[in-house]
Amino acid sequence: MIPRPINDALRAVGARIRKRDPELYVKLRDLRRHWTVRNEGLATYQELSLAWFREHADLRGARILELGGDPRQVVADALMMAGAAEVTSINQDPSLFDTAGPLRSPAGARLMKGDAAALPFANESVDLVVSVAVYEHLLDLPTVLTETWRVLQPGGVQVAFFGPIWSSGRGHHVSVAVDDVEYRHFLPRRNPIPDHGHLLLGEAEMRHGLLHGGLPEAHVEAMVGYIYRGDAINRLFLDDYRAMVEASGFIRPTWRYDRDPMASAVEELLTLRHPTRRDFDVTNAYVAMSKEKA
Repeated sequence: MIPRPINDALRAVGARIRKRDPELYVKLRDLRRHWTVRNEGLATYQELSLAWFREHADLRGARILELGGDPRQVVADALMMAGAAEVTSINQDPSLFDTAGPLRSPAGARLMKGDAAALPFANESVDLVVSVAVYEHLLDLPTVLTETWRVLQPGGVQVAFFGPIWSSGRGHHVSVAVDDVEYRHFLPRRNPIPDHGHLLLGEAEMRHGLLHGGLPEAHVEAMVGYIYRGDAINRLFLDDYRAMVEASGFIRPTWRYDRDPMASAVEELLTLRHPTRRDFDVTNAYVAMSKEKA
């Protein structure tokens, strides 16, 4: 895995290339992914998440709960291979489960249907709670924090990576498919939303801009609905996450951020539109927090 300082430098350069030459950006991103992926099937953001987990928790012999488990269970398997005693992942998407019971991964991890806001686990029954790119989709984060605190044993830890955050350039998180055409926030050629556009434009303004750009009406309506009204993302700013963590029962939260460069003129516009907000350059966040020992 590439050391974090080098990864951060590549990220800053990549943000500039993405705007100027999307095709070159895609080629360089794929090359970077080839360098940074160590375990087969793991994407770069998953590897960075696992490094964060290792930094803030002892995985060996741990009973681990993963929120929003990947259907391929690649993160869960990586945790098992790192020495976890057991890993149970939950996902509430019913389409993932075509059998009556939980799914088992090659390394022995378990994927089961479950709601992070109503965890089907006993009090103090796990040592570690992890999640990768899940927080930004949680519509009731305070309740999820209460539930994860409940199931953790005293002294247990919760570690998470999440993003793109709503307050970031690609926080619209667009992910829709219409007429066999996909629009994805992480693919420059499939992302017609300008960086921070969702924060600077209202729904009607965004619709007008996309239609003026020549996109089909049905495609525009799907994207606008996803961004401004859909329930797939929570539209929380970074400050909201920090406040919710501080208000939870967890102690000693530690944060780290992935920042993408932005033009000073854009930052000024964002500050005028959202005067009580800040950190519009933070795309992803990492947090580690503990449950107090008995």
